[in-house]
Amino acid sequence: MMSIGDRFAVVCLESIHEKDRQRVLDELKKDREVIDISLKQAEQFFCGNILQLRSANSGASVIAMSASCLQGFTEDQLQALGNYGKIVPFPISNTIEFVGGGSARCMLGEIFLPKRLDFMSCENH
Repeated sequence: MMSIGDRFAVVCLESIHEKDRQRVLDELKKDREVIDISLKQAEQFFCGNILQLRSANSGASVIAMSASCLQGFTEDQLQALGNYGKIVPFPISNTIEFVGGGSARCMLGEIFLPKRLDFMSCENH
């Protein structure tokens, strides 16, 4: 239903209870561009299940999504997302997406820990 990048948020506003919708939107808009997706885009194409990644080498940003997700976004939405990184679609098994209910973000692990310098120095020995 939602994916938050460093300067954007993809969110299915219609899935949020109407009494909370404006509050969520206002909070997201404080420091992000909000890209609203429909319930159909969220449920049928997994458009809320994308992940912004950053290359360890170049620092370039990419937005990972499934190939079916790519088909679910409108051209305007893809153009907006493209402002925040290179869009990288990849195939995911129909079994995972449409039977298991997972997509790109579920297939990738996020690590928010700082680099361990002691581990990094061990790699070179």
